[in-house]
Amino acid sequence: MKTLDVFDSPCDSAGWELAGEALVPGAGGGALQQDWAYGVIAAGAGRRVRRLEIRQGTERIGLAQAIGRRGLWLISRGPVF
Repeated sequence: MKTLDVFDSPCDSAGWELAGEALVPGAGGGALQQDWAYGVIAAGAGRRVRRLEIRQGTERIGLAQAIGRRGLWLISRGPVF
């Protein structure tokens, strides 16, 4: 079995949207809570935002946007596989 690795994503907003569309063609990259703009709004409300890539070897197999508040991190409606 191959291991999964999770990294902070180097993507900017355009790259995040393209990566999401590549993972889930025709679905706009998954749920609203995994959209870049949702993270921008959360950050504006004082939340911490981390955008993560899930890889199996060299292949990107998922994305996850985590929203943090008071030590608790939530990946709502994700990750996107």
